[in-house]
Amino acid sequence: MKLPSHSYEIDRLGGPQLIRGFGRQKMRVGLRRFWFPVPGHLGIGVSAMTREEATRLALQAATGLGWDVDGAQVVEDVDVRDLDQKHVIPNMGPPSFKGVWYPCLNL
Repeated sequence: MKLPSHSYEIDRLGGPQLIRGFGRQKMRVGLRRFWFPVPGHLGIGVSAMTREEATRLALQAATGLGWDVDGAQVVEDVDVRDLDQKHVIPNMGPPSFKGVWYPCLNL
């Protein structure tokens, strides 16, 4: 029987994280969550592999929405449980998918 070369575990922020390999050779391959504050708005939530990729996605979303965002102002590895419970949480997309999850643009 051949075992799969990867599995999923729940990460410390409550989302799935891809795990490649078995035993001591495990390597975490996962998205990171970023939050970009936006003046006059709640912000932009992004899941990406790197800060650079997240910044690019946030700037694209901000441009499309007509918002100004400072790519240098970012909360890395944001815990979504710390975000606005009445506005962000019920209106966000899945942060376990790559892309902009708040506002929901990743579905």
